[in-house]
Amino acid sequence: MSRPAPNISAVNRSWIFYLLLGVAQQGMADAPEIPIPKNAKISIVGQDMTVGGKAMSIRQIYTRDKISKVKAFYHSRWAEAEIPGLPGYTENNALEPWHIISRLEEGYLLTVQIQRADDGGTRGYLASSKLSRELTPSKQAESFPKIQGTRIVHDIQSRDAGQRAVTMLLSNHHSLSSNSSYYKNYYQQRGWRIDLDQPMPRAGMYVLAFTHGREKVNIVLTGNENSTKITVNKVVHDIL
Repeated sequence: MSRPAPNISAVNRSWIFYLLLGVAQQGMADAPEIPIPKNAKISIVGQDMTVGGKAMSIRQIYTRDKISKVKAFYHSRWAEAEIPGLPGYTENNALEPWHIISRLEEGYLLTVQIQRADDGGTRGYLASSKLSRELTPSKQAESFPKIQGTRIVHDIQSRDAGQRAVTMLLSNHHSLSSNSSYYKNYYQQRGWRIDLDQPMPRAGMYVLAFTHGREKVNIVLTGNENSTKITVNKVVHDIL
């Protein structure tokens, strides 16, 4: 009996930013195909998603194969580069527990972002994105509270059954402590409930979560005394 792919919530989509930096427009019809391991299950992540102001489709992958086997599959399929003398792919394991394998092909960035599933298999995302310098932040990203001088790196909007979500990656040259204090004060002063207030000094991170009525905001701050990256996931439920 086939096993359905585990559901990945809108909150977890914050990690998609690490595979979508530099993406600006959809071109899935002309994009090179990302190879799929045998017996892997593929599903769409959000039926209506916008990245940098442009429509885009992102797929979810699940397989009962161990992550080492899935990585070996892509290492083999992408061993040969499109341009002689360059590597066929790059790999980044710095964002644990995620393993990110990327390849440039025909003007597209092909990305596989995977991690170990709870049952010992592998789950994650696949994205094919046409490279472009054009970035158009959404109105939600423009209006989101932020310290002066904060830059919008990218934003994703999606709509699923019963909820709307926007996920943003922001960056500024203020300290981690300044940013965490700013967001705690901002939401507390406006009557939001604090669901999570968790400093993680060894990892250079600070995690915050707030709720107000039908709205939920999750913020992951990563940085030091000189700069901070802010990953935000805001979800609005259609009903309480």
